[in-house]
Amino acid sequence: MRFRDRIARFMYGRYGTDSLFYFLWVVYIALVLANVFVRSWVLYLLSIAVFIITFYRVLSRNTVKRMNENIKFQKMFKGVKGWFSNRTSRIKQNKNYCFKRCPNCGKVLRLPRVKGKHSTRCPVCHADFNVRVWFDKKK
Repeated sequence: MRFRDRIARFMYGRYGTDSLFYFLWVVYIALVLANVFVRSWVLYLLSIAVFIITFYRVLSRNTVKRMNENIKFQKMFKGVKGWFSNRTSRIKQNKNYCFKRCPNCGKVLRLPRVKGKHSTRCPVCHADFNVRVWFDKKK
């Protein structure tokens, strides 16, 4: 029997890898690299703990529990990912638009970047308010 078949037979019924595995793996690599420069026993023990937890999850036969852990992680990570996605989108659009918050409802509005004072209406709460844009479109 070939080695690959033995590994496949061993992994049958086990959970395997998921997005939480890849996140923990990146955390482990970051801890190991940080420990190269800092040389701390705490970082060393923490990196070993992350390594053990990571491969415990991979080799676990309790797939339902591991799947629930991954779903919780994805829900938590979705908010963080969305926050960074929103910021990068704003940076790309900053050339032609300015972003102002409605003083009444707090909704962030994307307004055309035209220098000067303007009055605008919030599409959510229909409140009228003045907006000052300091810089014109960047060319």
